Amino acid sequence: ECTAGSRGFEKIVHRAGEHKIPVISQMPGAAQKGAILSMEVDPAEQGQMAAEFAARILAGKKPSQIPVATPKRVDLIVNLKVAKTLDLQVPFPVLSAATRVLK
Repeated sequence: ECTAGSRGFEKIVHRAGEHKIPVISQMPGAAQKGAILSMEVDPAEQGQMAAEFAARILAGKKPSQIPVATPKRVDLIVNLKVAKTLDLQVPFPVLSAATRVLK
């Protein structure tokens, strides 16, 4: 995790909270740091995918010939404590889709 990025994110969450603005992020750990929603991909899987792309390119394949890949799993994390602080109701379909709910 990038410490500078983390500090910047915490400032964003703090400032947004002052104005009752929800924060949604894809940064790992964002929901634990105050985002109402976070969509996270396993960093190891991202690294594996990047390595596979690099190997194909090094083997002579043009990047434009490599199809776009999507991660096998994306975690949706909902922070209900933040939702309550912001006086927001998280819709049931979002809660149902969540892989983790922070209370």
